[in-house]
Order: sequence, then structure tokens, then C-alpha cells
Amino acid sequence: KKNQITNNDTKQRFKFHCTIPIKVIGKHNEEFETTVLQIFHAHFPNLKENCLALKTSTKNTYLSMTVSVDADSKDQLDKLYLDLSACSLVLWGL
Repeated sequence: KKNQITNNDTKQRFKFHCTIPIKVIGKHNEEFETTVLQIFHAHFPNLKENCLALKTSTKNTYLSMTVSVDADSKDQLDKLYLDLSACSLVLWGL
């Protein structure tokens, strides 16, 4: 099953420069968390220390990561979404 990344028309929803929370879900393991953070750092090298919120599923099977980024443009977000959707560890993102 292909991972699902939702990239709604951000041009209509946001005025840039703005802070946007992005949620990514995958299997709860260290590789998922590390890989997703590497993808975010590639697009947002100045991530704030407190930008990450983690939540595990009831049975500890899945991990939800919400990363708040300071986005400068729709293009910056589009490139992030492309990399997240190409990552086989990401099951879902919004």
C-alpha cells in the first residue's frame, strides 16, 4: 500500500512566512523517528528544539510525530511533502 501524504493547496491556506504543524505517522521504531527528523532537517535546518511532539498508539505499534516548522514558501513545503511521501517508513502525513 502506498503511503498517503496530503498536500492540500497551501497557497490558499497560509500566508508565508508562518509556523505550520505537520503530522507524520509510521511504525513505532527508532528508524522511523530518526529518518523523519532527517527529512525535516534537510528542508528546515533551523528547527527549534521544542518543535516536536510525539504520541504513540494505544498498543505502542504506531508513532505520530507532529513537527512545527517555520515555512517560507509553498515550494519549501511541497519539497518536504515529496520527500516524506517517498519515504517507505511514512504511512501517513498531513
